[in-house]
Amino acid sequence: MIIKETIHTYKESFPIIKTVGQKVYTPFRYDASSDGLIIELSEIGKISKYFYVARHTDDQIPDLILTRFKNRFSEFVECYGKDSRFGVPTVWLVIYVEDEDSGNKIKRLIRKRDIKYFEGQPVKYESIEKIPCDNNYTITANEAKEFPKFLHQITHIAIDLIRTSNSKNKLRELGCLEGMIGNNIESKIRELKDYLENSSQYYRNYVAADEREKSIFWMNFRRVHGVYSWPHFLFNAVGTF
Repeated sequence: MIIKETIHTYKESFPIIKTVGQKVYTPFRYDASSDGLIIELSEIGKISKYFYVARHTDDQIPDLILTRFKNRFSEFVECYGKDSRFGVPTVWLVIYVEDEDSGNKIKRLIRKRDIKYFEGQPVKYESIEKIPCDNNYTITANEAKEFPKFLHQITHIAIDLIRTSNSKNKLRELGCLEGMIGNNIESKIRELKDYLENSSQYYRNYVAADEREKSIFWMNFRRVHGVYSWPHFLFNAVGTF
């Protein structure tokens, strides 16, 4: 059995945010804080079979949590109007574990740190191979089977890049790859491959070192189904937005 659990994490030190379309307004910058949280979560998530992280500024925050942030940042709330759409930036830790005890152990480790969270609804599968396609990110049974491992790989690569200076700017230069849109995609992919070879030990040791693994990884990296983009998760985890 495989259980997929989504753990919505944040820190009390995070700001309240207001979203307007694609823009996010905060009382102060929080990029470094969310980078630190992702690194912490990656150390905990390694217990699971597969895991990935994803930054969210459009998460549905429970009222009890949101009220505390509204009270703490009352001047910011008053400035934008109490009826505006406010939120709290979160990092989702999505874990694939083989039993509930493993999931509970991960949540205990999270609680031991200065990390707050609320949970999504767990989903149980017979095995990784039996995860059904969702008709969004995955449209075939093979894609559904490959997706958790790909996101696991992407997260480890992203952790290396977060620790690398200027990685955010570098990925912004390669932003066309997030949706695979443009006339020079192949040259940009070659540029990203070279960058990962030089900047990610995980990529070198666990992807590029095995030609078959490398081929599968880049085949998966190219998967974009409309707005549902597999490469998006690298840009999201590194925090290029």
